[in-house]
Amino acid sequence: AILAQAVLACPFGARVSRLDPIVRPSNVTMAEVHSVSKLYSKTMATSQSDLFPPDVKTLHIEQGAIGAKLKFSISAGSVDAEGPHRFLYISEESGCIERILCGPFRSLKLKVHQGDGEDGPVMQTMDKTFSCCCIRRPNVIVYNEGGAKIGHIEDPCGFCLMDQHMFDGTGPLFTTAGSFWQLGRWCSCCGDIELDVRKGEERLAGITKKALSAEDACRNVNHFMVSFDQCTEPLDKRMVLASAMLLAVFGHWK
Repeated sequence: AILAQAVLACPFGARVSRLDPIVRPSNVTMAEVHSVSKLYSKTMATSQSDLFPPDVKTLHIEQGAIGAKLKFSISAGSVDAEGPHRFLYISEESGCIERILCGPFRSLKLKVHQGDGEDGPVMQTMDKTFSCCCIRRPNVIVYNEGGAKIGHIEDPCGFCLMDQHMFDGTGPLFTTAGSFWQLGRWCSCCGDIELDVRKGEERLAGITKKALSAEDACRNVNHFMVSFDQCTEPLDKRMVLASAMLLAVFGHWK
């Protein structure tokens, strides 16, 4: 607006011999200028962090494989006659030798693509470290589309526990909690496996592995559901998705 005022104030056809400094209007204080600048920066950061549309409360995730590489298709809302409305796709990058020899313990990178394939832009990246049973537990570092670290996830060693600890840039964020003795963990065709995402004692979201159907078992496909429920912040939703991916990759369900 200030630039427009300066242009309009210049007579048409006038020659400008030098670039005069643009002076802000006297009725605009520096505090107001800084306030607008901060609001603009906050708005841009928020828009870049919205991986999911605001009205999406539930994610349906289908886990498959291309050879030994994992792939995940993510859809939202109900499934109609045309099939699920897929809007995110997750691809794996890892070493061939590790995939063959190390299985779920391998180090890998998961890329979240916008759209229903690998051609879409990368909106989030999750780097999982190499792990080895109880000696070296898996960790995941989560980055946004700009490559900035937004948090990490730790999976500590625990006896008969399925828990994770999520952290953002300021400290602890959430934990997952679920019974080790759920029927679906011992017989994947017999029931679901459910985990709560908690902040303290408050349940904010849920992660569910659905029971396998006969078709899923033959196709070697798993289905997950993420319910955001009380989880509304865009960055928090990103961390919940990363937690579901670590649970899927590391094989807590087996």
